[in-house]
Amino acid sequence: MCLLMIGEAAATKLNTIPLSDNTIQRRISDMASDVKEQVLDNIRESPFFSIQLDESTDVANCAQLMVYVRYIKELSIQDELFFCHSLPARTTAEEIFKALNDFIQENHI
Repeated sequence: MCLLMIGEAAATKLNTIPLSDNTIQRRISDMASDVKEQVLDNIRESPFFSIQLDESTDVANCAQLMVYVRYIKELSIQDELFFCHSLPARTTAEEIFKALNDFIQENHI
């Protein structure tokens, strides 16, 4: 991308700058936050949305709640991962509802 925007000499110079683990982690976190906000904005703008929940246990024997969302954007139906949340050892309907409700309230959906 740099090559196209500012030329080969500048792109070569930029490639020599080492990136620390903190820089890479921060960039990944920034991109994830941006994608999350885009999905949340799309859901807020949609007249309707639906969710699908799946609770399962991973290889480390930890319960995970995966929530998918379907919404309307520009007259087409979109499917996205809404969120993933670790659950306590004892997964009850009440714990699943609490995780979902907390996420919805925190993000003003």
